[in-house]
Amino acid sequence: SNRSALAAAGTLFFAHLTLGGQVLFWGMPLLQLYPWRTFAVAEYLSGTIPLWNQYAGFGMPLAANLQSGVFYPLNAFYLLLPNERAQTLSLLLHTVIAGLTSYGLCRSLRCERPAALAGALTFMFSGFAVAQGSFHNITTVLAWVPALFWGANAMLGSAGARSRALAGAGLTVATALLVTCGFIQYAYYALVAAAAFGGYRM
Repeated sequence: SNRSALAAAGTLFFAHLTLGGQVLFWGMPLLQLYPWRTFAVAEYLSGTIPLWNQYAGFGMPLAANLQSGVFYPLNAFYLLLPNERAQTLSLLLHTVIAGLTSYGLCRSLRCERPAALAGALTFMFSGFAVAQGSFHNITTVLAWVPALFWGANAMLGSAGARSRALAGAGLTVATALLVTCGFIQYAYYALVAAAAFGGYRM
């Protein structure tokens, strides 16, 4: 299926990570995300919510720093995998999610399946998305941006109350994931753009 093709494309595109055993140990992953996620995991496993980071300066909020992503549900696999492997899984997972949500958006806009697949591949492997691969917070935001437009388009274009309710629920979940995943600036831009799109559709 097209969805399986998107997952396979992501795995092969990042083959040096997914199949070659390399890891994202440069720049942002090493200097920022690795220590934040390692500390958050240690706090959760000790039964403590990681609200405060006492190891930075004289101490600073961790949960209130949204880039830490301590409340983002899909960061739960950091509890199960070594940090460096979890970072690879995060990149792959959100690249594939970006493709799937783009595909759903294109189909919602009445694109034929080949066109929707082309649109999904274009978005998930766009220059900006790939260039930000080492900054997982941006990668996670990008994954949910098409879901906002998909939800808004489906909710406004549905004739039945049940369909509108399901689309609204999906839009709510996508918004929650977008806000908690770790880069609030881009989340804000995406929400403003989705609101403008919704206003145009109305």
